[in-house]
Amino acid sequence: MNHIYSADEAGLALFKLDDARLNLHYINESFIGRTELLSITATSSDPNSNKTVKCTQNMTIIFANKDETRIFETGYPMIKNYSANYPGELRVPLDNRFMGPNITFSVDNL
Repeated sequence: MNHIYSADEAGLALFKLDDARLNLHYINESFIGRTELLSITATSSDPNSNKTVKCTQNMTIIFANKDETRIFETGYPMIKNYSANYPGELRVPLDNRFMGPNITFSVDNL
């Protein structure tokens, strides 16, 4: 569970952040191979000011067979340059870029 501490002229506040989850279940085999457009709206309310903020993400859902072996691109842009000039682990989030079964990644110097 994540929290945010907020400090402003009204004082300090602690907000709990819920994990975002989206589970899609389909049982109609005729959906396989189809695509559907989906619009997801997240709404956040500030209990102190009664202000509500919304953001919307549109996405395309591809219904695939559970035995599908293709690799799907997510559409997220790939960052071209990383800096490894700091201590600690360098994380390159490739899992956000591709989806599919049994994906492994490798690195080569060019």
